[in-house]
Amino acid sequence: MSEVFGYRVPITAEVRDLARSFYPIGRDYSRTDLGLEAPIVGAFGEAVFATACREIMFATEYVGNRLITHDFESSVGTIEVKTKATNYRPGGEFFAGISARALEFQKADLLAFVSLWPKSNEEDAWSYQEGYVVGFIPRLDFVERARFEPTGTIMGGGRPSTRDMWTVKFRELLPFTSISAAKIPSSF
Repeated sequence: MSEVFGYRVPITAEVRDLARSFYPIGRDYSRTDLGLEAPIVGAFGEAVFATACREIMFATEYVGNRLITHDFESSVGTIEVKTKATNYRPGGEFFAGISARALEFQKADLLAFVSLWPKSNEEDAWSYQEGYVVGFIPRLDFVERARFEPTGTIMGGGRPSTRDMWTVKFRELLPFTSISAAKIPSSF
């Protein structure tokens, strides 16, 4: 694969510390597909996103520790960060997705997607090396453009999905560096 897609953030000690501070304590993840990995991947994704926002001087406030509807608030609206760890650096043909259930209650104005590389786990101390903010999309645009992938659909990693998903390709997202100029479509 020649194209690497997204805004790259090296996973430094500072990003790891930020991920630790974002780690949600007290939530039940026993029913998630990833179990313990779910909040860790999420915290790393949020830390990568926050770091990237700081680098491009886009002010955000992290609220994910107290709300489940979105992770950040900003001058352009609320933002939900969706993260996936993978063994491949992101390419434009990869998929950004959100479960049908999460789309029902996560009503953020914008959806931002982060890819962590390489996929890791507890045994290797969650040794992600890079994060990529692959892009963002207004939620209403996502709902309009996304393709429905029913439970059992073979997804990008070659495994069947364990839940109904809505997906778009990374190349359909807006570039992360344009997020400060985002226009939120009206639902009226």
